[in-house]
Amino acid sequence: MSKPLKIWNGRGDQVEYDHYYVCAATKKEAATMIAIYENPSLAQRPDISFHINRTLREMGTYYAEGCWGSRMNGITPERGLWATRKGESWESKPVRLV
Repeated sequence: MSKPLKIWNGRGDQVEYDHYYVCAATKKEAATMIAIYENPSLAQRPDISFHINRTLREMGTYYAEGCWGSRMNGITPERGLWATRKGESWESKPVRLV
């Protein structure tokens, strides 16, 4: 039986996206999804755990666990990563990245 999914929302990469919404079975899976999205070459690197741990620390400080966020209303939680672009209005829906 698969683990129930958890949700988080928090600050984005601060370059293109100002906010991320992530859904995964574990916080580590969510951090891995974010880290690899931001730097796809990490999937092939031996130091990937350093980057995942850095993302986990970021999530501990800047993410709300268990909160999907009002922009995600109407979007069913499923494994993945969504984001809103910098400068978008609060009425805009996040785009799916992963």
